Amino acid sequence: MGGHAGHPAPTTGALILGSALLIALWTGACSRRPRHKEWSHEAQHPRARRATAAQSLDQLTAKEERVLQRIAERAHISRDVLAEHEGKLTFGQRLADRVAAFGGSWPFIILFLCIMLVWISLNASS
Repeated sequence: MGGHAGHPAPTTGALILGSALLIALWTGACSRRPRHKEWSHEAQHPRARRATAAQSLDQLTAKEERVLQRIAERAHISRDVLAEHEGKLTFGQRLADRVAAFGGSWPFIILFLCIMLVWISLNASS
């Protein structure tokens, strides 16, 4: 597979190396200076980190606090939208879903093939 405008296509190794370099640059791993003021050498001290974390916790919105509480409880954050949707379906919609599920299944395809073979053999012998 060729590259663009007469350039050869990059090899897998070059793609991996380039991706690793981009990730390192993006995360600041190749930089010797801090990316933000609060990431200075003083902020690396454990007490400074705890103070910064406590200040950050005070600034959380109600939704962020609920998310953190659910994570601490190891509970699901999202809701089951499929169950909510299935609870709103009418009888006709549920029946149509069951018919469609059977009509697209392998047992239906095999059963239909067998019926067709029987029908062909009965018509061929007449």
